[in-house]
Amino acid sequence: MPGSLPSSWANLFFTCIAEEALFRGFLQRQLAMSLAKFRFGTWIALAVVAVLFGIAHAGGGITYVLLATVAGLGYGWAYHRTQRIEASILLHFTLNSIHILLFRAPLKIH
Repeated sequence: MPGSLPSSWANLFFTCIAEEALFRGFLQRQLAMSLAKFRFGTWIALAVVAVLFGIAHAGGGITYVLLATVAGLGYGWAYHRTQRIEASILLHFTLNSIHILLFRAPLKIH
């Protein structure tokens, strides 16, 4: 059951943290440092990593890839703006929580 409590908690606490550590804490940071000498290097790094984040969610189909890419832009911006991985983790956690509550939680219709 994808909307079950254990899988929801696992998604929020393990997936969000692991994905942000990889995509923002490692890839975006490293790519931004490598492209720092270019005028828009930081923004290129943010965009490239957002696209990679989207592609990593290809199992959900093209719509999910596009949505994850847009979300990745937001997570990347939060990380860039604050230079704190906690900001992107919190944003990712919040968005996934909303998704779980509104779209994956079992609905009781009487």
